[in-house]
Amino acid sequence: MEFLGNEVEKLCEWLDSQLRNKEIPMENRETFLHLMMIKDDIEDNPEFESEYWSKAKAEKILSSRLQVLGYDMTAAANLGVILLMNHNLIPGNLVIYANYLAYKCKQNGIKKMRLDNVIDWFPMGGYHEDTLQEFWTKQKAEGLDMVDMNEPTKSLRYENG
Repeated sequence: MEFLGNEVEKLCEWLDSQLRNKEIPMENRETFLHLMMIKDDIEDNPEFESEYWSKAKAEKILSSRLQVLGYDMTAAANLGVILLMNHNLIPGNLVIYANYLAYKCKQNGIKKMRLDNVIDWFPMGGYHEDTLQEFWTKQKAEGLDMVDMNEPTKSLRYENG
């Protein structure tokens, strides 16, 4: 199967046009607000970064997928996205968000994503499950996951931005 190199970027463009209004659950909202208030103290703070990444598990899927595409994120940005996702940290959803975040980073000329970017890109909340499921279905190509392949994600890579 041949790819043009921008298939996943086109899907992210579609995803960008979808509503991002799944509210942060009450149990996460207070943490998210606190995170916003202390962001200047923790963003790029080596102690916070070290502590967060040492305890992160599924959360690392998000950041490692972003790194594969040539981008990076602070621990605070990662935590912000995780709170938006409402702990629905199944690998497929994490990969969708990682590709979408790479799309937004490319669109905005950003190499390292910060918490402010999360706040700007998700002002009303995250994606609903049905939207994520539709993306997942659309990214299938002859039974393969395009989000896991080099060629369909090529245009999202930082070196091409």
